[in-house]
Amino acid sequence: MRIPLPFENIGTGIEEDRDLLARSLAEKDVLLKEVHHRVKNNLQIIASLLRMQAQNFPNPELSAALRDSQNRVESMALIHEQLYESGDLREVDVAHNASMLISHLLHSFGVDPARVTGRVQMEPLPLSVGQAIPVGLILNELVSNALKHAFPEARQGAIVVEGRADRDEVHLSVRDDGIGLPANLDIEKTEGSLGLRIVSILVRQLKGSLHVARSNGSVFRIRFPQEVR
Repeated sequence: MRIPLPFENIGTGIEEDRDLLARSLAEKDVLLKEVHHRVKNNLQIIASLLRMQAQNFPNPELSAALRDSQNRVESMALIHEQLYESGDLREVDVAHNASMLISHLLHSFGVDPARVTGRVQMEPLPLSVGQAIPVGLILNELVSNALKHAFPEARQGAIVVEGRADRDEVHLSVRDDGIGLPANLDIEKTEGSLGLRIVSILVRQLKGSLHVARSNGSVFRIRFPQEVR
C-alpha cells in the first residue's frame, strides 16, 4: 500500500481553512446586519415615544422641541436602516441617505410638496459609518431649520442638498431660496437655536469647517477630510 507523502495534503488543508474563513466572515456579516436591524428598531421605538410625548404636551414650544428630538433620532435610524439593507456594512451612501432624510422631514413637518420642494444633487458619495452619522445629523438640522424658518406665510421655494468628494475632502452644502438668515446671526454664539449649535459641534467633530452665505436665501457649506476606509 502506498503511503501519502506529507506535502500531498497541503492543498486540501488550505481549501478547508479557506472555506472555514469564508463561513466565519459570512456569519459575522449576518450578525452585524442583525445588530444594525435591532439598533434601527430601538431608535424607532424611542422616536415613537417622543412623538407620543409631543402630542400630549399642551405647551407648543415643548412639543416642538420633542419633535425635533424625534427627527434627530430618526435620522440616525435611517443610517442603520441603510446599513442593514446594504451589501457593504462599512459605509453609507450620503446621497441616498439625504434623499430619504428630506422625504422624511417634508412629511414630518407636514409641508405641501407643491409649495416647498426638496432636492438632492450629488453623485453616490460613500462615507464610513463614523462620518455618516454626524453628517446625517447635520443635514437633519439644516433641512429642518430651513423648513421651520425659511418659508413663512405660505412662501414657496426649494431646499437643495449638494455634495461631492474632491480628492481627500468632502464638500456638502444645504441651500434654500427663502427669506434668509438674520444679518446679526453668529452660528457659534447662537443661544436660541440648539440645532445650529449642534451643527457647529458636529462639524468640529468631523474636523471640518462651516461657512454661511446670505445670498438669495441662505447657504451652509461644510468641508471635512474624508476618512480612509
